[in-house]
Amino acid sequence: MTDVVPGSVNLRVSRELFTLYQTQEALNRFLWSSEAAYSFALGRLRRKSPDTDAQAALDVESRAWQKATSGRRHYEGTLGELRVALAANSSVLFGLTIVQFYAALERYLLARGGAYRPRTKADNHWSPLIVGCAHLGRHEVFPMPVERLLAADASRFLRNLIAHGEQVPLAPDDFRVTRWKLLAQRHLERAGWPGDSRRAVQETTYRVFGRVTERSNQVRLPAVYLYMLYSFTNLAAFALAIEEALFDPVAEEAFVVRRQAKYVRRTDLIVEGE
Repeated sequence: MTDVVPGSVNLRVSRELFTLYQTQEALNRFLWSSEAAYSFALGRLRRKSPDTDAQAALDVESRAWQKATSGRRHYEGTLGELRVALAANSSVLFGLTIVQFYAALERYLLARGGAYRPRTKADNHWSPLIVGCAHLGRHEVFPMPVERLLAADASRFLRNLIAHGEQVPLAPDDFRVTRWKLLAQRHLERAGWPGDSRRAVQETTYRVFGRVTERSNQVRLPAVYLYMLYSFTNLAAFALAIEEALFDPVAEEAFVVRRQAKYVRRTDLIVEGE
């Protein structure tokens, strides 16, 4: 049973979406337990001499002290070097979480029948979500909201930057964001997506990249941390919109998840007493 959260509801969904949300919960546990461990270690080691050997300073069993084939320990830094590494690890962790959760979304898209239409070219299976999921915008009853599609595609764009070793954008006018905007608008127009494509892309650009810039400057948090939080929300909401369009509670086995009610449009999937 999932913990009850005010403003949340139980939903019947497919096995594929249930698996995706389980992965999200596992990543959450990994992320925040790791972050707490880093903070604990930094707090406890702050008063010790930075020149001390890290193994001697920590005085705990660890695979880090085991020797490689070269005869050297896997980690041979000083305590000062270890503290610098621990402080930097969070940013790496935030980026890794984006990459891992997007990979889970890709698995969901491939496993969920009717969710994604890949490119026909054999050399490149994937295409932007705006292209692969364009057919969901024409669903008769629960069409994919364009804002969810664009926010998810923005997370795809961020995942690609991080996976290729690039820094995340620190301003909405970053040339890479500008390029994403132009491509997103072009893909929406080619797909025949209803509504004002230019306005939809501009609004998403501010909601994702603009807000991250503003908040990062206000609270002095790394941009990749805020992008990670947005990606968790945006990709999960995108997958839920897919489920609302595709799930057939009569023909498919139902699994129960708990989601914020504000993201739910298809009320017939809501169940009580789970």
